[in-house]
Amino acid sequence: METPIPFIVLLAAIFIDVISGNIPGIRYVFALPLSLVRSLSGWFDGRLNRENRGRNERRVRGAIVLLIIALPVWVGASVFDGYTSQGPYGAMIDT
Repeated sequence: METPIPFIVLLAAIFIDVISGNIPGIRYVFALPLSLVRSLSGWFDGRLNRENRGRNERRVRGAIVLLIIALPVWVGASVFDGYTSQGPYGAMIDT
């Protein structure tokens, strides 16, 4: 029989989310990466996705923008994973 600890942790996470959801400072910090990616993609869309370009040119430029946005996220996640796996609580942070 499994222990109820994962369920308790899930309920605690939902409770903390409900409590901290109305704090403006925390909401701003968590929304910062999303707003950064939105503004960056909007800027790229305005600069690279013009109507006078062909379909294949737009696809290539879209792939380049995808790499520009996704590559730093992947590198950051890899560094975070490597950092957390070295500590005694790495498996708990990594999940």
